[in-house]
Amino acid sequence: NDNRRERGLFNDYSYVAQLNLLTDGWLDAAVVYLDGDQETTLDDLGSMSIKPEYTLAGLVSLDFGNVVVAGHYAHSPADGVEGNLNSYMGGVSFPDLFGRNNELGLYGGISPAVGRDPLLLEAYYRLSVNEFFSVTPALIYTDSDAAVDNADNLYGAVRARFSF
Repeated sequence: NDNRRERGLFNDYSYVAQLNLLTDGWLDAAVVYLDGDQETTLDDLGSMSIKPEYTLAGLVSLDFGNVVVAGHYAHSPADGVEGNLNSYMGGVSFPDLFGRNNELGLYGGISPAVGRDPLLLEAYYRLSVNEFFSVTPALIYTDSDAAVDNADNLYGAVRARFSF
């Protein structure tokens, strides 16, 4: 709903292509390619505009029954800066822990940033109330690894999911 000349259907676009390997067994994997025409502000002060050239990512999930191990890696060369916007994340979850459709999960990794490695860690427990509703309290730790404000942060979050 933006009628300016530099906006519209063929400007500021983004698209994604994804190839999945989904099995009924222990392995699921995907390769993802993202591209677009949008800049992203990614520095501590909100003033550096970076345009990723594209993003290529790989995801894998290994389901061993009572334990699921998963992770991803993403690579994005960036225009206008030295360095790339690489990120990776890995984790483990325990399905049906302390009840059907409940899940305990722990994951962590590095978020995309140029010249630093911002850390993200999360622990969560999904509690299924019934087949249509679940509540997930989480504890999230972040370290921005920034020269300006290298603060450690601890957050609490509660997510609710409705399934129909």
